Amino acid sequence: MAYSETGHNINVAHLNQLNETIITFGEKYNPAKNRIKLLELQALYTAGNQQIAFVQTSKNNYSTKVDDREDAYKNVKTFSTQIIGIMSGTNVSKALIKDAKSINKKIQGTRIDNPNTPPTTNQEGEPIEDNSIENDPLGKKHSTSRQSHISIQENFADLVDLLENAENYDPNEDEFKIPSLKDYSENLKNANQRIDTAVAQVKEKRIDRNQFLYTPETGLVDTALEAKDYIKGLFGASSPEFKAADAISFRNFKQ
Repeated sequence: MAYSETGHNINVAHLNQLNETIITFGEKYNPAKNRIKLLELQALYTAGNQQIAFVQTSKNNYSTKVDDREDAYKNVKTFSTQIIGIMSGTNVSKALIKDAKSINKKIQGTRIDNPNTPPTTNQEGEPIEDNSIENDPLGKKHSTSRQSHISIQENFADLVDLLENAENYDPNEDEFKIPSLKDYSENLKNANQRIDTAVAQVKEKRIDRNQFLYTPETGLVDTALEAKDYIKGLFGASSPEFKAADAISFRNFKQ
């Protein structure tokens, strides 16, 4: 199942609903505890929205880096096969070509998926009508894609290393000369590393958000629940005021 940030976003959105409900109480809502005063709750809502936005920005950055990597890798299999063909136009040995073909076979056999692309079928192979699935930068699909891209990059680097240390690999075409091949290989590696950095940023922003929302006693959720408890005590459990506040739900998620 795809990961969703919805539950966290709802907690923040519900705080605004609670604040708007409290406004209707007027001066009757007057807790001694500063943390659940209306102005503090409104500031907490603003800060909560910022935390949500920070996570989304980091995820958008991750998606951009994934797309950049897909662009870097889109021709790698074709290019690797071209290298094998170019070798036949140089003075390398047949044994070296055989070794290069073996590496190229590994490159061709590795499946590379874009984790930004939602699946079009379910596990039973049936079409999925709604493809608006949120993919998790920390989920299985990302992990599988990362491993396959690293595998291709490492095998391509092995191919370049084989040619660099070979005798008589002397192509006339600039894009197949060793400096160009090394640049190509480095670009593949850098594309992977930029995604690793982006994923680390997503982790960091999620940790910050979760601490903000779910730290016991001082987190947004526990603060909102305290405000609801105060409303219950102020107006009574059967009062319409408390029923209005109690209908606004907050959920603590595991950090």
